[in-house]
Amino acid sequence: MTNTTPEKLAEKPKSARRKKVPGGEIAAAFNPNNPFGNWTGNKTFLRSYNPDDLVKSRGKGIQIYQEMTRERFVKAALQQKTTMLLSVPWGVKPATNSAEHVEQAKFVAWNFKNLAGGFSRDIWEMCDAMVAGYSVQEKLYEEIIYGDYVGKVRLAALKSKDPYYFGFAFDPYMNLLPDGVIITHSAANETEKPLPSDKFFIFSFLKKYENLYGQSDLRAAYRAFWIKDTAWKLRSVYMERFSGNNLKGKYPRNGTQAQMKENRDMLKDIFKTWQNETGVAIPEDMEIEVLQLSTSSDSEYARAMADCNVDIAVGILGETLTLNEGRKTGARTMGEIHKEVVDLFVLFLDM
Repeated sequence: MTNTTPEKLAEKPKSARRKKVPGGEIAAAFNPNNPFGNWTGNKTFLRSYNPDDLVKSRGKGIQIYQEMTRERFVKAALQQKTTMLLSVPWGVKPATNSAEHVEQAKFVAWNFKNLAGGFSRDIWEMCDAMVAGYSVQEKLYEEIIYGDYVGKVRLAALKSKDPYYFGFAFDPYMNLLPDGVIITHSAANETEKPLPSDKFFIFSFLKKYENLYGQSDLRAAYRAFWIKDTAWKLRSVYMERFSGNNLKGKYPRNGTQAQMKENRDMLKDIFKTWQNETGVAIPEDMEIEVLQLSTSSDSEYARAMADCNVDIAVGILGETLTLNEGRKTGARTMGEIHKEVVDLFVLFLDM
């Protein structure tokens, strides 16, 4: 490749230049028949098209993933990946060794180190994209009124926003429009308000097909999360029903119908009292027997939830041993290998 400058290229006669340079996008990304694109027919862009099938089918939007972060294994896996990312050092390098570029790099580094709340916190909140698929942060600027950089304009803060309330508007090629950040309700109580895109920093996690909605890291862990949550509920019912001994009672059936009903109700009241009292008084003409029922152990629930924990860890971290205790020989060696897998995931996230 020759190092032809624009000036030298302009000096060349038109006959010596390339006749036509292929450029410009021609493959449109939208589909008017897409049922998930909110296509109206009179707008040349897609809006609020999130490709996640789970987000579309449950009616909760990305809140379905935000609710998952309350589960301890999901939280631990996400925090492990995020904290490892925060431990990666960062810096600002000048484009060249020229005095101007060195001074620019110095100013940018100073700016990032003096962001409101700290740049590390901003990175932490950017990583919310692993939950929702994308994160939205508003850029706030201010003029510097004192110090070495007085008179310059700096980035004062990156204020994190709940992505649940934000969507995007694209052109036919899935490029974000100049006013393509759509908020459901603005500060002036306007609905579906378009906002200037350059006012926001958008981080899309595992972006595919240029779609800014990205992909949630929790999509692969959802099935295991749902099964584990259900198993916990069933296990609670099991423990409530079989934690104590069942009772069998007999009541006299002589007398009128009203007397027999009274005897039956009295026996039921004794059963209820038995659950809360250490001793109960039983009429002489009634009999109560404690039954030792042979029931299956709740270990099946425990094993099911343990399997779900493994699936959750694999879905988020790509491995299991850094969250699970080693129960096999050679656990240290296996743990080191599994940690290398996480390191690769974090290296990718860092890039």
